[in-house]
Amino acid sequence: MTGMSSNNIPNVLPDLKTDLGFFLVEHPYFILRIVIVLLLFTASVIFFSYRKYKAYIHMATDIDGITGLINWERFKSELKVKLTKNQGKKYALIHFDIDKFKTVNDVYGTSGGNRILRAIATDIKALLNSGEIASRVYADVFCLFVEYESDEQLIERVTEFNKAVKNCSVTFKLNAYFGIYKIEDEIQIDIMSDRANLAKQSIKGSSVYYYAFFDKKIRDKLIREKSIENSMHAALEAGEFVPYLQPQYSTRTGKIASAEALVRWNDPTSNNQVVSPGEFIDLFERNKFILKLDSYIWEEICKLLRKWIDEEKEPITISVNVSPIHFTNGDLVNEIADIVTAYNIPPHLIELEITESTFVEDKENVIDIIDKLHQLGFKIAMDDFGSGYSSLNMLNILPVDVLKIDKDFIQGTSVDDRGRIVIKNIIKMAKELNMTVITEGVENREQLEFLAETECDKIQGYYYSKPLPVHDFEHKYYS
Repeated sequence: MTGMSSNNIPNVLPDLKTDLGFFLVEHPYFILRIVIVLLLFTASVIFFSYRKYKAYIHMATDIDGITGLINWERFKSELKVKLTKNQGKKYALIHFDIDKFKTVNDVYGTSGGNRILRAIATDIKALLNSGEIASRVYADVFCLFVEYESDEQLIERVTEFNKAVKNCSVTFKLNAYFGIYKIEDEIQIDIMSDRANLAKQSIKGSSVYYYAFFDKKIRDKLIREKSIENSMHAALEAGEFVPYLQPQYSTRTGKIASAEALVRWNDPTSNNQVVSPGEFIDLFERNKFILKLDSYIWEEICKLLRKWIDEEKEPITISVNVSPIHFTNGDLVNEIADIVTAYNIPPHLIELEITESTFVEDKENVIDIIDKLHQLGFKIAMDDFGSGYSSLNMLNILPVDVLKIDKDFIQGTSVDDRGRIVIKNIIKMAKELNMTVITEGVENREQLEFLAETECDKIQGYYYSKPLPVHDFEHKYYS
C-alpha cells in the first residue's frame, strides 16, 4: 500500500471555518455563555476554597500555636456561654504562672521553654473535667475555668495542678503560683481574671504559699503596694526613708552598748505618718528595691558615725540589715567597703545583720563573701536565730560573730520552763563558739532577770526602748 500524498488530503478546513462561522452567526451568545459558565465555575471554586481557608484561619487563630490550648479570646467567649447556660453551679477561675520562667528560657532557649509549656498544657488539660477549659493567656501565664463543690475540693484540684507543673521538668525545678477567684458575681470576665491574678500576685515570691484566694484584703493590700511602688523612687530621692536606732543594752552594766538601725518612712501622702517597715520591706525584697534602700541606710549610718567622731563623741557599733538579695545581686563587698571608706569609718563600727534565709540558696558563695567582709574588719550577725528550721546546722557551718536570738523564744519564757532550758543551752553553745549573744524582744522585768542569769551579752526590746529617731537616741545615749 502506498501512502497518501498531502495533495490527496481533502481540504476540509475552509468548510469547518465556514460551518463554525455560520454556527456563530446563528448562535451569537454561545461563547458568552461558555465564558459565563467558566466564570461561575471558577467563582464557586474560589468561594468554597475561601470558606475552607477562612474556617482554617479562624480555627488557627483560636488555638495557641505553642501549647495547643484555646487562646484567651476564645476562652472568654466559651466562658461567657458556659456561665449563661449553667447557672446555679459553683465555678472558679484560676490564674497560674511559672516562677522565674525567664531563667528556663535563658538556660534551655526559647524552644526548650516552649517544650515545657506544651508539657504543662498537656498535663493540665488531662486533669480537667468535662465542661472545664484551659487557656494560655500569654508567655507562661495560664487560666483555668473549673467547677467545684467546696473550698477544700478546690484546693485539692489546685494541688493536683501544682504537682503536674512540677513534674513537667526533671532538670529544672518548676514552681507555680495559683490565684483563685470563686465566681460569685455577675461581672465582666476580664475583671474576674484580674481578681484571680491579684490573688496570685499576693503570694509571688513566697517560699511557703503556692495558692491564694481572692478577697477584699488582698485587693486592698495590692492597691497599697501599687501606690508604694509608684512613689518609692521619689521617696528615696526626697530623703523620706530615715534610720531609727533601737538601743542594745549590756546585761552586765545596764547601759547602751550598741544599736540596731531600722528604717522608717516619713510618707507625706499618709498625713505625715511614719510608715513601719512591715508595710514595705517584703515588697521591696520582691521588686529588689531593697538593694537601693539598704545601700542608702548604710550611707546614712556612716554619715551619723562620722558626725559623732567629728564631734568627739564616743561612737558605738551600729548593726545594719543586709538583704539576702545582696549576696546574689551586685557586689556587696565592694559596695559597702566603698561607703565606709568614703566616710573614713572603722569597719568594726559596722555590724552586718543577715538572716538564715541568706544561706539557703548558695552556702559556699555566702561563706566566701562573709570571709571577705571579715578580712575588711566587718562583724557579721545572724539575725532572728531560731525563726527557721536549720539554725543549729547553720551555726555549725557559718563564720558569724554575733547571734541574735529571735523574740519568739524569750516571749514564752515567763510561763514555759522548757523555753528557758532551750535559751540557756543556745546561749551556752554560742558562747563556746566565741559568739556575742543578743536576745531580742525583751518586754518585761522577769525576762530581763532571767537573761541576766545566763551568759547573754546584750538585750534589745521595748522593756528598755522602742526604736528611736536619731536625735532622740542621741539625747538618750549622750546626755
